[in-house]
Amino acid sequence: MYGKDSEEARRIFNAYGKYYNESEERNPNRKHLDQILFSMMKDVKGKKILDAGCGAGNYCKILVDMEAEVFGIDISPCMIDLAKEQCKDYKIDFRISDIENTPFDDNEFDIVISAFSLLYKKDLRSVLREFKRVLKKDGEAYVVVPHPVRKMVKYTHDYFETGKHWQNRGEMRFFNYYRTMEEYINSLALEGFSIKEIREPKPIKTSDNSFPHYLIIKSVSS
Repeated sequence: MYGKDSEEARRIFNAYGKYYNESEERNPNRKHLDQILFSMMKDVKGKKILDAGCGAGNYCKILVDMEAEVFGIDISPCMIDLAKEQCKDYKIDFRISDIENTPFDDNEFDIVISAFSLLYKKDLRSVLREFKRVLKKDGEAYVVVPHPVRKMVKYTHDYFETGKHWQNRGEMRFFNYYRTMEEYINSLALEGFSIKEIREPKPIKTSDNSFPHYLIIKSVSS
């Protein structure tokens, strides 16, 4: 049904999804990232938003509180179950779906958010092409990833050692596709997106603050 990477991601988050979500909730830099991301969106009232790789639905709840119409998809049934439980008092449409092949119509959304989900996809441009398909003209895409400088230099000691890498995080073993800034920006441009804003949040409450931990790219479907 799904490709190898999607099946692996599904297995990982079925096993460790709750652990991952709890560790992210304890991370002060993740909270700082989220504040910056939502400040970049400005007014989303009445807008139709897709959280592509929604995990436990944390962003979905915030967006509903901001009066948006929200859909969340994730490859992991465990994460979707967790999202439904955490968001049981919210009107959110959650579905199990691969972000590279979504069940939505063309030109359906005003905004697509991809927070860390692109890390599990080998074919970046194929996923961005799907985002562009479901976005309305001038719709916004927000790509959030670990900052490539930190990701590669810290874990591989070589910024140019891109591709699929496995790593450990406490009890969790998972893979990510490492990419350069160049690949993210050029892929968006080649798939018809115009880059509008790039943010590299300065870390807080950590000794590892000599480079940014995250990268946010805001682009518009042109």
